Amino acid sequence: ETAGLSIAKSWDAISLLAEWDKGTTLKRLSRKAMKSASSMVLFALPKFGDTQLIEAGRVIQKIWIYANMHNISVHPMLSPVFFFNRLVNNDTQDLPVHNIEELKQLRNAFLKIFPLHAENGAMYSEIFLMKLAISDSMGVKSLRKSKEDILFRD
Repeated sequence: ETAGLSIAKSWDAISLLAEWDKGTTLKRLSRKAMKSASSMVLFALPKFGDTQLIEAGRVIQKIWIYANMHNISVHPMLSPVFFFNRLVNNDTQDLPVHNIEELKQLRNAFLKIFPLHAENGAMYSEIFLMKLAISDSMGVKSLRKSKEDILFRD
């Protein structure tokens, strides 16, 4: 796994692995992480736009902080969401055909776990997937600057 992760740092290596249809370390690590999750949370929106994404990001951040305050660790699992949105929005021109077909199969399986249809039949767009796990209480907190020291408004 360590070798696979170090190879993943090189775009040239990743391109070759994709061309050869090899390099399943990241896929295996993602599956392992999903199987070990206490739970999964999917955030979805009825309308996919800039304003909605910013508001959703704020909500997700609050939930993440709240979870951490209650000894629940949050691990984003964003690759499926990003690739599924590319698939849904026909942004797949740079993906090999076999990957597009695999994405279609994976999204169908995903939709069986996380149905994204509203009561009125409209389709929601997935925007953020997170794995939750019960964690031990934190011993030493990391030192961080206050938001006032980082962010400023005119």
